[in-house]
Amino acid sequence: MISSDISFYYPAISAVIYYITVFTIAEITRKVLEKTVHKSSSFYVFAVELIATAQMCTCVYENSVMVKYYGPLAFFFTVTSLLTVGSFMNRGAFVSPLAPIEAFYYGIIG
Repeated sequence: MISSDISFYYPAISAVIYYITVFTIAEITRKVLEKTVHKSSSFYVFAVELIATAQMCTCVYENSVMVKYYGPLAFFFTVTSLLTVGSFMNRGAFVSPLAPIEAFYYGIIG
């Protein structure tokens, strides 16, 4: 639905700005981590998983804004877009803190 009233788009604009902010902060944090921590260390694995999990979890609230104002089709488009962009930016992270905890428990990382 296309509207000539600009206020119709305010929720979408705020959601997109929020998503961009979250993804930018996560990417900057990853870049700093890559420069300061050795990639084979346990801390690096935990930190990358933490960043990826926080990045994807913080976007959940804005998804409800999209559903509330624009319906399920907008929600589907938003989630699909976030997952696609996240898959490229998360550097292979599982987006769950349980994977590195399990690897640490079984002695794979240590």
